[in-house]
Amino acid sequence: MQDDYLTRCVVDPVKRKFYLYSEQGDEKVLDCETVDQFMSVLELCRAVLGEALRRLQADWRLALSGTPLENHLGELHAQLSVVLPGLLGSERQFQERFARPVEAGDATVRRSLKALVQPFLLRPMSVYGVGPEAGTIEFLYNDVTVIIGLVYTVILFMIVPLVSTLDGMDDSLVEAGYNLGGSGFTVLRRIIVPYAMPGIVSGCIVVFMLTAGSYLTPILLGGKNSSWFTEQIYDQFITRFNWESGAAFGFLLLAFTSTVIWLGLKLSGQTLANTVAKS
Repeated sequence: MQDDYLTRCVVDPVKRKFYLYSEQGDEKVLDCETVDQFMSVLELCRAVLGEALRRLQADWRLALSGTPLENHLGELHAQLSVVLPGLLGSERQFQERFARPVEAGDATVRRSLKALVQPFLLRPMSVYGVGPEAGTIEFLYNDVTVIIGLVYTVILFMIVPLVSTLDGMDDSLVEAGYNLGGSGFTVLRRIIVPYAMPGIVSGCIVVFMLTAGSYLTPILLGGKNSSWFTEQIYDQFITRFNWESGAAFGFLLLAFTSTVIWLGLKLSGQTLANTVAKS
């Protein structure tokens, strides 16, 4: 791969191809046969790009990121190696000294890294707590926050089919229950709940599918330490380029959700056609 073709590089991870362009606009296509070969070329391109950025002559440098949560601490090193070359050492030194201990939960190393980078950050870095205000927002990046966020985003999909089902209920059924001597709890258990069961099952199916397939809410509220299934799938496909594992995880998620829905329909005595009609 010649330096003349490293002016611009377009990566196609699906086809494992690199489209290299020279300053004159000439194109050269590099086709990788294996994932390992693709990753090796990708790392080379990243290294060349990083070296070119570090050679830029400027009075001051500013690194901006549009990612609300970094994928890993390596992104912090990538940005600061351009803005302040040498501050965090080489990539290997950074991994051994900071990244691995911090990601393993070493609070002492985390505080050391925070003290080192804090003067140069304009806003907090998010996931591993190395920013200026890290540790002040304890409500984020835990399982409780993820659950609250998911409930907030999907609760309407439970209410709508339930209300739609109960809206068609004849009031005379409730009145007959009371006239026959039933208490409020008995009327609820013997009349209202059985009538609303299709709407309940329909809402549960929709909410379960949306929750199981949710990616944005867990990643924003739970951080990269969360182990949501969709995050694992994304990590295999996008971060690791491991298509086989990503496809396997996706199939497992499909099989798991299908099994849960089937069991729910069997246990509730409902049919899929009936619940879909109520949704």
